[in-house]
Amino acid sequence: MLKVGGEEHALSRIKGWVWFCCCLGGGWAWPAVAAFEIGAGAHATALGNAFSAGVESAEAIWFNPAASARLRLPRVAVTHGVLFAGLGESPSISSAAGVWPRNWGVLQAGFSGLRAENWTESQWLMGYGRVLHPRLALGAQMRTAGWSSGRYGQRRWLANIGALYEAGWVSSRAYVRFSVVVANVGRDVSKSARSSGMPERLHTLGMQVRNGTRALLLDLGTQGGDWQVRCGYESVLRAELKLRLGATVLRGDTVNRTGHVGLGYEWKNVHFDYAFSRSYDLNDFGADHRFGIGYAW
Repeated sequence: MLKVGGEEHALSRIKGWVWFCCCLGGGWAWPAVAAFEIGAGAHATALGNAFSAGVESAEAIWFNPAASARLRLPRVAVTHGVLFAGLGESPSISSAAGVWPRNWGVLQAGFSGLRAENWTESQWLMGYGRVLHPRLALGAQMRTAGWSSGRYGQRRWLANIGALYEAGWVSSRAYVRFSVVVANVGRDVSKSARSSGMPERLHTLGMQVRNGTRALLLDLGTQGGDWQVRCGYESVLRAELKLRLGATVLRGDTVNRTGHVGLGYEWKNVHFDYAFSRSYDLNDFGADHRFGIGYAW
C-alpha cells in the first residue's frame, strides 16, 4: 500500500468509474438493508454489512475468508445485541471472532448464536487466509450452521471461498480494493433422515475505497433468483471517534430495506462499537441494537 510519489498509478484511468459506481450504489441502496446475518458484529452492521472488502476488524471473517489475511496483529471481537426491540420476546444475538496471523498465513475462528423463545440458531467457523502476492490474498472456510426448536433441528456443513485484490492508489488520496466471495458451498446434514434443503450459493462482489479519514464500501450479491446491494460509509469525527452509516436492500419474493447508523471508538488497543438498525419494511417490530468490543495485541 505504498504510494509512488509524483507518479500516477497505472489504474488511475478507472478512477472516474470507481467513484461513479460508489456514488450510484450508495444512492440506490440508502433506504435499505439486507437479510439478517447472525454472524455480523456491531462494526460491520453499522456499515450495512458491506464488509467483504473490509480489513479493519476481526469481524471480516464473517464476510470474506481472504480479508483477514491483510491483518498483521492478532485480534478478537465480540458482539451482543437485541433484535426487534419492539417485540415482547426480543431475540438476542451474540458473536465472537478471532484471527491469528502466522508466518505461513492467518487462522480464523468464529462463533455466533441467536436465542429466542423456543428457537435457537448457532454457527461455528474455522478458516485460513494467505497473501499470495502483494496485491492478491485468498482464503477458505468451513462452517457448521444449524437451528433447533424442541426435538426438531437441522445442521449444515458449508464452505466459503474468497479473494481480495489490492487495486492500489487510483488518485493521490484514494486507495481501492476489490473482493469476490462464493459462500454456502457444501452438503446439507439434518437431524432427520431426509435432507431438508441447503441454502442457495451466495456470490458477492465487493469494493472498498479509502480516502484519507473516510471510507466507502459497496457489496453486490446474488443468491438464487434474489439480489442484494449493501453499502456503508465511515468518517473520522475525531482522532479516536468514527461515525458509520450503512444500508442494504434485499429483493426477492419480498423486499427488506433497513438503515443503520453506528459509532466506533478506539482507546489504545481496544475498540468499542455500537450499531442501531431499523427496517423500513418491518417497522412495527422495532429497532436492533448491537454492542461490540474488540482487542488487538
